[in-house]
Amino acid sequence: MILLYEIAPLLYAFPLVPVILVLVAKRRRFRSKTTAYLFILFGLTYFFAVYITFPPARFSIPLSYYYRISLALLWPLLFIFSISSSWGKSEFDTGVRLSLWPDALFIFLIGYFSFIGTSSLVVPDKSEAIDIQFPLRDGSFFISCGGSSIFQNHHAMYGDSQSYGYDIMQLNESKNSSIGFLSSKPSDYFIHSTDVYSPIDGAVISVVDSVGEGVPHNRDSQGGAGNYVLIKRDSISILLAHLLKGSIAASVGQEVKAGQFLGKVGLSGDANEPHLHIHAYKGAPSEMISGGIPVLILFEGDFLKRADVVQVVKHK
Repeated sequence: MILLYEIAPLLYAFPLVPVILVLVAKRRRFRSKTTAYLFILFGLTYFFAVYITFPPARFSIPLSYYYRISLALLWPLLFIFSISSSWGKSEFDTGVRLSLWPDALFIFLIGYFSFIGTSSLVVPDKSEAIDIQFPLRDGSFFISCGGSSIFQNHHAMYGDSQSYGYDIMQLNESKNSSIGFLSSKPSDYFIHSTDVYSPIDGAVISVVDSVGEGVPHNRDSQGGAGNYVLIKRDSISILLAHLLKGSIAASVGQEVKAGQFLGKVGLSGDANEPHLHIHAYKGAPSEMISGGIPVLILFEGDFLKRADVVQVVKHK
């Protein structure tokens, strides 16, 4: 079942609200220049916020990679063009005045979307981050969930071990993450069965390799990390989760090197689509999901956020 919270972001940004904004901008005849300026500022802060936070987490949209470009360019241009075409037809009152409706609403929305956009640009303190290798090879990989803001990273809202967690998907040459739209076959997602490599030198402290495949868009909310490998270096542990049953090539107590094969991406545990989940934390193995202290991850010096694309060249 496709959950309601997965559909809601489509109504938020794909493309109902932008269409409404453009139509209102073209047809509305403003009486107050104050209201007109507030409406313009609201529209621009909306496009900015949605561009920064789109696409929605836990939802793969084949066109989302390109739609973000339209959010940055096409829709704002259409919005400004529509405003300019209606501006000359408006008969403005003289003087400056604020009204409860709709000025107060526009002021609230400007503040709301400005907060969403600017808070999502904040980079956390990197002084205690762990710098690791990217765990996937030979392809184009899409950060479907990542960053320090709850508007870009749903893991951040829990305030636990996985607060700085990443969800990673794979794109083909057309920038799609799957064959078809909302496919119910795990193998239709390009990241499925992709090799996963250890991002660090460390000791394997916990492994699960017995959880069967799920069905896309039918989450097992009690499934947790599914099949996973948990690696510890010094006081920091790194979890690589939602792996394919029977693919894991590591065992508890084994010392692994960065770049060593660990397993393959699957759809096990609490996962909506095949993807690789990774996060770092300080704490006991039992605290890998909750209770531990989250640790910021840098991939070879880079702090990644939602919608970033990592191009990994082919390794020999």
